[in-house]
Amino acid sequence: MSKPSLCISLLNGELKAAAVRGGTVAGTWLRTEPLIDLTALPQTLAEAVAKTQPPTRQAAIVFADARVSDHFLELPQARGATLTRLMERAANRVKAFQGDVAWSAQPAIPSKKGKTALLHLCPKPLLEQLMQGCHAAKLELVRLLPTTAVLASHLKSLPLQKDEVALIIAQSGLSTTIVVGRKDGRMCLGRILPMSWNTAPERVWMDVARSIGFAEQQAAVSVNSVWLFGEGAQSQLAGAQAAIKAPVKVSPVPYTPFYWAEQAATLPEKEDGNLVSAEVRAAPQRQRFMTVTAILVLLLTLGAGVAAVGLEFVRRGQVKSLQEVTRQLAKLQSEKTNVEQLYAELEKMRKTTDYLDATVPPAPEWLLAYLGQVLPPEMALTKLRVARTNEFWSVHLSGTAEYRTNIVEKFDALCTNLASGSFKVTILESDLGTTNSAAAPGAAARASKLPPNTFVINGEMR
Repeated sequence: MSKPSLCISLLNGELKAAAVRGGTVAGTWLRTEPLIDLTALPQTLAEAVAKTQPPTRQAAIVFADARVSDHFLELPQARGATLTRLMERAANRVKAFQGDVAWSAQPAIPSKKGKTALLHLCPKPLLEQLMQGCHAAKLELVRLLPTTAVLASHLKSLPLQKDEVALIIAQSGLSTTIVVGRKDGRMCLGRILPMSWNTAPERVWMDVARSIGFAEQQAAVSVNSVWLFGEGAQSQLAGAQAAIKAPVKVSPVPYTPFYWAEQAATLPEKEDGNLVSAEVRAAPQRQRFMTVTAILVLLLTLGAGVAAVGLEFVRRGQVKSLQEVTRQLAKLQSEKTNVEQLYAELEKMRKTTDYLDATVPPAPEWLLAYLGQVLPPEMALTKLRVARTNEFWSVHLSGTAEYRTNIVEKFDALCTNLASGSFKVTILESDLGTTNSAAAPGAAARASKLPPNTFVINGEMR
């Protein structure tokens, strides 16, 4: 538990506040009017915060109220959670009020039967009202100490022998707190009286005498000394000594007007009698942890969503890329098919060429290739005969011709190309059969023995 910075003493209606910074009191405030009704606590605490300016919002309260009581309990031979449950049952059994109880425990003077504890009992609605008041003032109550628990530390400051039993009468605001204990801080009795020695000293001394007898009977101890602590203790020494049989002295512990509030910040946390349970004190931390966890979960969820969106974007991009690659593959496959077809045709042409190379002599082959270049498209070669006759090649061409007005010119051009071309074919005979338009209009008719639309060329070449 972190140290509280706003320390408050609420002693039977008297409220004081001290802001603590670095272990030093930095600001104080006193409510001039008694705080009898706790419904005004939120406004009072808000004013205390405004006046003292504590560095944090964690608060501690030292509390004195007639409804808070202590009970001496002999502990059974148990530990841990079992012992806690047994003390809780005892607290519910010995409480002097109706309703739920809030309790805490401090080690007490051992009895002949073994270990004991001093239970601090407080009505749970009262504790909840104090916590709600702090919450309304935007404070976190981390420590609620009864004044009897604070005086356990006071016992350690008295000049007592090891086994000496002392009684402290401490003025706690408008009330009086009484404890009986030893030098080690272990007590066997604690009481909060609703009056002080300033208003009813005789009643205080009478209750002290009864408390001494009760402690001696209950815990089997003998009170060796009585110590007065608080404002005006020295002036009350004579009256107390007259009413109490044991020696009465003034406590050597320095008293300050804000003593009780300061003790809320300086007392050790171990076995301090804090009425705010560990579970309640840990609740804000758990809430902060849950908040941080929820934020982390939200961030992780958002991160996962962003990652999912990013992955979906990448996936879609990859799908598009895959589709494009598939399309390119299909295109390449189609091109491959076309290339394979072209290659097959080329291979077929190559085989034809090889066949011609193997079967046709070079001269006829060359002439055939030449005719493929010079033969007009209006004429079709149906027969080619090239035969070797001594030093000459005998050439015979025949074919068909289309019905065209310029077919004669085309035929003459073919004869000229054969005669003047590379092969130097000597034309021995050339004839073109009649056509529907064998000559241009006005030209003389050309006699021919050939069937219509046919031609023949005979010649020789070296």
